[in-house]
Amino acid sequence: MLRTFGRPAICINNEFIFPSNDDNGALLSFCDKNAVPVIDRVDVWSYILECFLDTELTEKSKHYSYMMLNSCGISEQDCYSLRKEVAERMIAYNFTSYLWEWCYLGLFDLLCASAGILSGEAHRLSDSDFERFYFKTMDIALKGIIMDTSS
Repeated sequence: MLRTFGRPAICINNEFIFPSNDDNGALLSFCDKNAVPVIDRVDVWSYILECFLDTELTEKSKHYSYMMLNSCGISEQDCYSLRKEVAERMIAYNFTSYLWEWCYLGLFDLLCASAGILSGEAHRLSDSDFERFYFKTMDIALKGIIMDTSS
């Protein structure tokens, strides 16, 4: 189970699954009882999508984000390209829908926006496009390095 994806995520066969359970304590207890490792991984999508938050980012925080992405093998140019690819649906998801999220947008939000959830039917990818995009997002998410939280 991953704790750093804004909401819990379970990585199975290189896919991140987001359980609908809002009780993180019960999920952590289940993991403990069933020897499911709980890890912290850099959520690269949260850094890529931060420009779509309803908040102003400082130059220092932008620099930190690019450093984190770079440590995960994602260049600043790659980040710009990905942002350009998802811009319309993420703007519709967060602003046109009046969600106005200002703290966190991540992989789950991107998948919702790509399925037309909150972003609207005009931004919903076709089934075949969604499938291709889904696996692309998973490949990118897997670039997130595992963080050492032992100290």
